[in-house]
Amino acid sequence: MGIKDFARSLRPGNDRELARTQYAGQQSATETARRQLQNASKAQREREAAQRKAEWQARESAARRQRHRTAVARDGDNQKGRVPKSWTHARE
Repeated sequence: MGIKDFARSLRPGNDRELARTQYAGQQSATETARRQLQNASKAQREREAAQRKAEWQARESAARRQRHRTAVARDGDNQKGRVPKSWTHARE
């Protein structure tokens, strides 16, 4: 927008006509603000979902460790001294 258009925009007059002629095809400030708000809220939802997923994974890992500890305490460490079959069998 040139200086003449800017000066004309400051004069009292028909703002709708000015908007139609000078800003045809451009988004209004309201539309731009609405789009930015939608993008911000989408990013916030994605951050919250990622945080919930990380918390769930941490709880699941802790539960898995606890189940393992309980099983070892109950049954003994049956993995101790075991040799994988791949170490004892020759590859063909």
